[in-house]
Amino acid sequence: MSQNRRKFIRIDAGKSPCHVKMGAISTEAVLINESIHGLCVGGLELLFLPANQPIVVEYDGQEIGGRCRSAARDIDGKFQIGVLKSEDLSFHDIEEIIINSYVEFGGCKIICIPCQFHKDGQISVQLLDGKQFQLEASLLTQFTRQERIENLQDDDTLDQLLSIYAALDESRSWDSIEDILSLEFPTAMAGVGR
Repeated sequence: MSQNRRKFIRIDAGKSPCHVKMGAISTEAVLINESIHGLCVGGLELLFLPANQPIVVEYDGQEIGGRCRSAARDIDGKFQIGVLKSEDLSFHDIEEIIINSYVEFGGCKIICIPCQFHKDGQISVQLLDGKQFQLEASLLTQFTRQERIENLQDDDTLDQLLSIYAALDESRSWDSIEDILSLEFPTAMAGVGR
C-alpha cells in the first residue's frame, strides 16, 4: 500500500506556462504542481543539474525562488524538477548531482562534462581523463541517478564500462556499479550507509 508522506497537499497547476532561470540558463517550462513549500516544474531540457541549484520560477506575474531537489523524466522525454522554495539563492559547493550527461564511447555511455556551447549546434565536452572535444549537442544523453542504475543492469555493458573507466582513470578502483555511481552521482553522504 502506497502512502503519501507529504505534510502539505500539492495543487495541480495544469501545466501552466512559466519561465525558469537557473544560473545562465533561462527557458520556458510548465508548472506541474505547487504546495506551500515547493513546486514541480516540467518540460525542461537539461545537460547537468546539481542538487540545491538556485532557481527562479516566474508565472502569473510572480517570481518564486528555490533550490532544485529532485528530477524525473516527463513522458515526453524532458525533465521535471522538484523545487524547495527558498529565499537563499546563493550558489553553494556542489555536493550531489541530480542529472548528468553522457557520450557514446565503445558501445557504452560514459560521463562527460559539457563545457561550452557553440553557435553551430556543437558542444565542447570533457572526459574523465581531461580530454576535450566538440560534438553535436544532440549526441549527448542525460540520465538521472535512477535511470543510470537501470542502464547499468546489463552485465556486459557494466564490465565494458568498468574497463573504459579504469583506462581513463587509473587512480581509483573500478569494480562495481557503486564505483561508477560514486563518480557520476557523488553525494555528500557517499559511503555513509549507502
